[in-house]
Amino acid sequence: IVRIAGLAAPSADRTCRRLDGLAVPCVSRAESYLELLVRGRAVACDRAGVAEDGVPLGRCRIGEIDIAEQMVRQGWAEAADRDQPALVMAEAQAKRQKLGIWRD
Repeated sequence: IVRIAGLAAPSADRTCRRLDGLAVPCVSRAESYLELLVRGRAVACDRAGVAEDGVPLGRCRIGEIDIAEQMVRQGWAEAADRDQPALVMAEAQAKRQKLGIWRD
């Protein structure tokens, strides 16, 4: 098990509105998006340290796709590492486009 470095997942109590207006837990939508993103694909991770709870952190990719950046770009996670310009810019783009957790 590797936790993707640089991401902050939605809190368990945060809700998101689906296109049909139904409010659902954002974290379950984020998990579903991640599952669809990686399903059937080879994922490669470089170790990026260890989280406070002892879980290894990794910078993970599917080919050329950075998983953290893709999750943030689609609005299903926030940039936890403000020192990573690509994640910060991806979050700003998702907010502007009202994607994922940023949908009103």
